[in-house]
Amino acid sequence: MCIDDFKIALAECADGRVESLQAVYDSWHEVVGVVRFWIDCVGDSALEGGASWLLKHWVEAGSEIESTDQHELLNRLDAVTSWQARLHLLQILEHLLIPEEFREVVASFCNESILSSNTFVRAWGYSGMVTLAKQWPCYISRALDAIELGESEDAASVRARVRRIRQTIPDDWGINEV
Repeated sequence: MCIDDFKIALAECADGRVESLQAVYDSWHEVVGVVRFWIDCVGDSALEGGASWLLKHWVEAGSEIESTDQHELLNRLDAVTSWQARLHLLQILEHLLIPEEFREVVASFCNESILSSNTFVRAWGYSGMVTLAKQWPCYISRALDAIELGESEDAASVRARVRRIRQTIPDDWGINEV
């Protein structure tokens, strides 16, 4: 099996249906190096939504992304075009170790997400900023500013997500004091 075979299989489920993506996952998740295949599709507008779903599903099943693959994924954040891929990558951000050289890339990705017209992406953009600040305390102020902004969101679903995120903020950040 090669990346071209994978891309063909993924393109066949361009409808984004979970059943289709699950079938691709079931066929490919045990292939050595498959994570790199998925990551290589990030930035390809026709494939990144499905590939990022596969990556998210894999991580949520308890698998870890190797350090070199994490770097490659973070290096591709600027190339993400679909809201689905952006959402999936924001949802797995908490499972990644963010190296110093990618801090600003991740911060920009999260800030752009917070400004998205898509409410799911906005909600998870706030989560991403808090994840970044938990790993890199120099971003705490920016994360707290983001949370404050999120609390005044028009969309109730985003405000609800921000309330859940707020509950995960460490006590030493001072935001949850009464």
